[in-house]
Amino acid sequence: ATLTVDVNAWADDYPEIVDLTSAGTTELGKQLWVVRISDWSNETKVDGTEKDIVYIDGGHHGNEHLGTELAFLTAEWYIENWDSGNEEAIRVLQNTELHILIMLNADGNDFDTRWNVNQIDLNRNYDHHWSEEETQSGRGGPFSESETFNNAKYMNEVVSRADLYVTMHAGVWIMLHPWGYIPDQPIDWELFHFIRDDVHANISDIPIRNANQGLYPNSGTSRDYGYGIMGFPTFTFET
Repeated sequence: ATLTVDVNAWADDYPEIVDLTSAGTTELGKQLWVVRISDWSNETKVDGTEKDIVYIDGGHHGNEHLGTELAFLTAEWYIENWDSGNEEAIRVLQNTELHILIMLNADGNDFDTRWNVNQIDLNRNYDHHWSEEETQSGRGGPFSESETFNNAKYMNEVVSRADLYVTMHAGVWIMLHPWGYIPDQPIDWELFHFIRDDVHANISDIPIRNANQGLYPNSGTSRDYGYGIMGFPTFTFET
């Protein structure tokens, strides 16, 4: 309820850069708010080319509250710093569309549980090497839940050419890239290793590894779906 108030206030107060939409609803009918942030006065980058698209979601697991908060704080940082004249925020929003689905598992968030209302782990419910052997992976198959179905629908219909997808979680301090379902490095391993080295040189010493070896084997995840099906460079950010 408070998230709904906050995102609508952003849309009311900053129409120049905030466009609010919904990706659909949860199993219990709560809106999956997507805050879309860019300098909407221009359809293209400053140089006339297409803007980059970044897709971020948070809150797959209802009790990983920092995962939701990270998505919220990302949106808040760009909105407030654009408003205050921060050069970095202005530059990014002139050249980028940020699409941020802040809280995917709104029902689980209310119940303070990892699962959704049907006791399904949403981050095992995607149609990429989905496995019934995973714990609580779905009721008979992938995309059995409204939340994952609608998240994938938004990826396919709205941000299908995204240049980056980051899914926010909590529990450990690590960034994870594909693959999770096998220990192999992705075919674009040089890209992921370049990003890793750039982050380590300029931002943080956070560990950055493929998910299968860096955390544990997992399949049916939004990260592997985003890369394996959609073709996005994809990271799970855990804090």
